[in-house]
Parts: sequence; structure tokens; C-alpha cells
Amino acid sequence: MGFDQATAQAKTLFQSKALNRLVAAYMAQPRPQDEVPPIDGDPYTDSQDYPVRFAVGAARVHQDQARVPVRFADAWSHRTLTFELVREDGDWRVDDLDYGQGGRLSTLLRQ
Repeated sequence: MGFDQATAQAKTLFQSKALNRLVAAYMAQPRPQDEVPPIDGDPYTDSQDYPVRFAVGAARVHQDQARVPVRFADAWSHRTLTFELVREDGDWRVDDLDYGQGGRLSTLLRQ
């Protein structure tokens, strides 16, 4: 569930070029081993444990951009993230995540 070089690399084919650049810059930053990093857990589910279920909502598409709400849940809580997609090279790719309340993956990656 961690966000490290290996897990980030595994997702590059599914992410936009812009998001891949942000992830690479985030990973290149030196971080003290005794401090919790800005992203602690899985940013794609906004959790530290795998959700036990999820539901994909209806996409809102406008030209080459889309927003897709995904509800993740476990036995104690639920949360909805909005996956923001762009069409690149004929494929839909994740460009950012909206966590609600002003939180975004792109913002975390810039810390």
C-alpha cells in the first residue's frame, strides 16, 4: 500500500505525461528516513489499507477530459475520490485525483 518508486513505476502507463512528471519529481526529492512523507499510503485509494469494495460512478466527459467518481469503502468508513482523466494518444489516462475539500494528488506531489 505504500507509495514508492516501484508502485509509482507500475502505474506510468495509466497516467498522463503531466502526472508522470509530477510523480517522478516527487520521487526524486530526498526525504529523511525518520519523517513521514507527504504521501503516506496509497494516493489512488486515499488509504493505508486496501478498501474491501469500490463502486465506479458515471463519468462526466467534456471533449478530451473526464471526471469519474469512485467510492471506496471498508468496514468502518467510505470515501469518494474523483479521478480526473485526459485523453492522450487515443487512450484515457489519470491526470489528477480530487480528494474533495480542496485536496488533490497534484498538490501532494508538489510538497
